[in-house]
Amino acid sequence: MSNWTGKAIAGPRSDLDDFLTRPELSSPGVYLLRGTDSESGDPVFYIGEAEDVSKRLKQHAKNEEKDYWIHTSAFVSKDDNLTKAHIRYIEGKLIVCCLR
Repeated sequence: MSNWTGKAIAGPRSDLDDFLTRPELSSPGVYLLRGTDSESGDPVFYIGEAEDVSKRLKQHAKNEEKDYWIHTSAFVSKDDNLTKAHIRYIEGKLIVCCLR
């Protein structure tokens, strides 16, 4: 994407509390939850977008249906210049990448 200065932030779920202290995660962005299916051993990805990434990740952490994830990545704006269109574009690109 042209004219976008963004940040990618990643970390293990075990460090989620520290991860969520990053102030930039209180802004809009795209996130990826990665883990392994306990029955098949296959990789599992969940890709989402949120107006407040940290708030959404906290919700996922409490959701027992998403207990598979062990790593998270988030993409946010470095300069508050990330629009809803940008977020959906990044989300779409991540979905395509994960389906390959």
